[in-house]
Amino acid sequence: MNCAVRLLNSASEFPRRTALWSEKHDGVTFREMLDLASQAQRLFRRCEVKPGVPVVMAASPGPEMFAALCGLLGLGAPIVLIEPWMPVDRIDHVIQLMKPKVFFSGFLGKLWGLRIPTVRKIPHWVTPADVRRQSSSEYIIEDLPCSSQAIIAFSSGTTGMPKGVVRTQGFMWELHDIFVGLDPPSQWATPDLAVFPNIALYHLGTGRGAVLVPSKWSSRSLARIAQLPRHLQPETVTCGPAFLKTLLRVPGFESLKDFHVGGALTDCWIFDKSFQRWPDARFTHVYGGSEAEPVALQEARLGVRLSKERGLFQTLSVGQPAPIIRWDIQPDSVWVSGPNVAPEYVGDTAQNLRTKKRDADGRLWHCMGDRIQEDDAGWWYSGRSSQSLADFAMEQRIYSFLNHSGAFLFRTPDKSLHLFGETVDARTTELRKAFPELAGVHYAKIVRDRRHRARIDRNASLPKQFRN
Repeated sequence: MNCAVRLLNSASEFPRRTALWSEKHDGVTFREMLDLASQAQRLFRRCEVKPGVPVVMAASPGPEMFAALCGLLGLGAPIVLIEPWMPVDRIDHVIQLMKPKVFFSGFLGKLWGLRIPTVRKIPHWVTPADVRRQSSSEYIIEDLPCSSQAIIAFSSGTTGMPKGVVRTQGFMWELHDIFVGLDPPSQWATPDLAVFPNIALYHLGTGRGAVLVPSKWSSRSLARIAQLPRHLQPETVTCGPAFLKTLLRVPGFESLKDFHVGGALTDCWIFDKSFQRWPDARFTHVYGGSEAEPVALQEARLGVRLSKERGLFQTLSVGQPAPIIRWDIQPDSVWVSGPNVAPEYVGDTAQNLRTKKRDADGRLWHCMGDRIQEDDAGWWYSGRSSQSLADFAMEQRIYSFLNHSGAFLFRTPDKSLHLFGETVDARTTELRKAFPELAGVHYAKIVRDRRHRARIDRNASLPKQFRN
């Protein structure tokens, strides 16, 4: 097995179709993408890359980066991805743990090399520009076990040490089939609007291709995408609420007909404005996570209606569990199992003990860390396991009172309850009267999660005097 065969199939069936479009590189066909992937393989083989030899990748999305991804997948080399904002000591820990032979990076690599001694010790450094300098050759696809590591993405773990989320060759193969089953690519005639690199990689395997959204989501860049020729105008997008909110501010994109919006905390008004902007489009609300996706699905218009009927400011109705998963709803969290659940972490034994387990049949289960309640209407997101149900419910009432969700509750060690936000201090008297449980109302600059830009990073937003 090797999931890289899907690129080969796409190039064979649709050689002249656009595989990737980006603001910097314009269009690259599937035939050109396959040639680039073979050039990347030639480069990596000169660096003695073979099955099981890790390669660290820290490059911006573009044709050469995806060529490197596809080339390494074909060679069976585990691709190590590290959050670029991770502290130096944790990046150092990952490098020592994985012992990579090659570092594939552009400008970011130079910065890392200046700061991190272990990065400088990686034997081979190659850049995206080096891929273009190679001659094309046969695209190699190694036959690999399903359990072979394909991509290992490191993020900061709850224990303080980075955890590596593993995607095996088998996992990626299964996930491709799940996505195709949920939304067959053949019904769409143009590339996908790809906010997330993993979705662009998926569409290289479907033969649809992708229009890459620049990482900064600037209005100028999105406006250029909105003016692309008709055959490149995206009809579909998979995104989070933060990108959907950004898209609402940019004219154009009348071609969009299908939205998959991930997350469990989308403000109802964001959906409402989107329904008005694209009245004939299909909107699917997706609940899941980076280690299990999708877990539950629902037509977003239904989710918004059900949530509003309960007086909720956010779309907490997340629908029904996806047909490919098993689930076990516990009082503090939901556990899920299925082919779309990532294996045990690399580098975080303690987190494996907390969030992964195997049953008597050897089946792997993953703890989502979210509280889920179930009734006749389906599943309801009820906060993270670390937050009490009462505090979460009160937070939702405060959002309705404020008419925005840019605030959060925090309990101090003495159990007193405080509210933080960028505008809440101007309404202290009103809030204390409406919510007498509050011991304090404080200004705090809201910091969003750096990956998805929607969920509040509560620890980073908390003023220093309140942190442990």
